[in-house]
Amino acid sequence: MRRFASLYRSSIPQGRILRTWARRPHNNDVLNSGSASSIEEKLLSFDKEMSALRTDMSALRTDVNHLSTSMDLKFKNLSQAVSSQLAVFGAELNTLVTTQTAKMDRFENKFLFRMLIAVFGLAVIGISGPVTAVVLHTQTTTVLPQTDGRLSPIQPGSSTAGL
Repeated sequence: MRRFASLYRSSIPQGRILRTWARRPHNNDVLNSGSASSIEEKLLSFDKEMSALRTDMSALRTDVNHLSTSMDLKFKNLSQAVSSQLAVFGAELNTLVTTQTAKMDRFENKFLFRMLIAVFGLAVIGISGPVTAVVLHTQTTTVLPQTDGRLSPIQPGSSTAGL
């Protein structure tokens, strides 16, 4: 009983341990006498110890059941908390993905619009360059009459001193 009491001291009240220990026969004369009353006393003492042990085991079983119920409740609460946090995290992640997708779409639209403007600008420059050159060429070309009656164009930068 002392070994049991030392192992489960937290679940068994101290008064019960002391009462159980006090009920045990400690008189060597009673333990060593061979009379029938001594055996009856030993059996009665053993029966009392067994009753106390049953009561203590019942209390221990109740404590274990209470702890088990408490742990089940805590585990259930923890599972619910984790599930709700995962749901919140998933919703926030979906919001971020949607926001990033919208930003990328806007960037892509702006990029494509800017590329369209750049291509149009290059096309204008590409077309206007030769047109401008032709226009400038025709504006700077001067037609002078020659002595033989033919007209000859004078190119810019050419010398007209021989005429």
